[in-house]
Amino acid sequence: MSDDRRNPYLILGVPYGTTRADATRAFAQRSRRAKRSTTFPYTVEDLTWALHQVEANLDDPTIAIDHFRVPADPAQLHPPDGPGVLRPPAVPLERRTEPASASSIELLRQQAVEEASETLLAQAAANGQTAYIPAKPLQPADIRPQTPLKPRPHLWPWFVAGILIIALAVTASTVVYLNSDETESAPAPTTPSTTTSTSTTTTTTIAPPPTLGDEITQASPSGPLNLRPTAPVNAFGFLCIVFEVSGSPPFFFVPELSTIAIASADPWPVFAADPTVATGRAPTGIVFGDTEPTNREACWPADGVQEFGGLLSYLIDDVTYQWVIPPGT
Repeated sequence: MSDDRRNPYLILGVPYGTTRADATRAFAQRSRRAKRSTTFPYTVEDLTWALHQVEANLDDPTIAIDHFRVPADPAQLHPPDGPGVLRPPAVPLERRTEPASASSIELLRQQAVEEASETLLAQAAANGQTAYIPAKPLQPADIRPQTPLKPRPHLWPWFVAGILIIALAVTASTVVYLNSDETESAPAPTTPSTTTSTSTTTTTTIAPPPTLGDEITQASPSGPLNLRPTAPVNAFGFLCIVFEVSGSPPFFFVPELSTIAIASADPWPVFAADPTVATGRAPTGIVFGDTEPTNREACWPADGVQEFGGLLSYLIDDVTYQWVIPPGT
């Protein structure tokens, strides 16, 4: 029995005997709070220790005696099924008002129409538009055939023709004036000067995004943490990758916080790592306080990743690692 009297379930904020997925989700949420809030009572190291303790008791948490259980009997928090002494059945109340008459319903309808009309007019005025709201619904008797209007003569062709004639007259007079002016005083011919300019072209090379096999370094509470996803294999319908963990010790790494997004649909479906699947090339548990570089394996459902590719992500403490998964992986 350990001398550490801390309760990992209270630190993560989960009930005793919780599942791995719920514990991992609570760890991610509380680690973000631990970094943002100065009043949060736990550190990232406390949360990592708590997650490690919970994972150690996942096989049969009922036999563990190291931690007190909160609540001691979860069934007492669940309400009983059906009515009882403290849960009497619902009894409908007797009607205290008279049923609404047809005139009252019509009055309510008219008030609703007036309020809706005022709202539409206010919105149209705010948008600089004119709203048309009929005073009453149109009836078939209100729709009568109208007398066809007599066609009016089209005057715009004559207007356009007059504009063209005036423009031609002005152009002709301008050309005659310019020709006479050039004849009277023609400037001496000049030799154009030749200027040679040299242009400089600068080529900017954009670095390609990191892919599987590339190492990414990000800051962590204990120092720089290097992650390199390597050796992708497809096994049992899953894509399994080995993470190389290095950098500034001690190291903290949770493989279950890594996800892949597959570019097979829009939006891309996202899958979390499945801790029950492994090829045995490296451990699958969390890295907690290791001082030497180590490896961890994670596996995700691989349906569509070979054909479409995707994106591998690892997020912890608002720090994101991302690698492009090319098609055919």
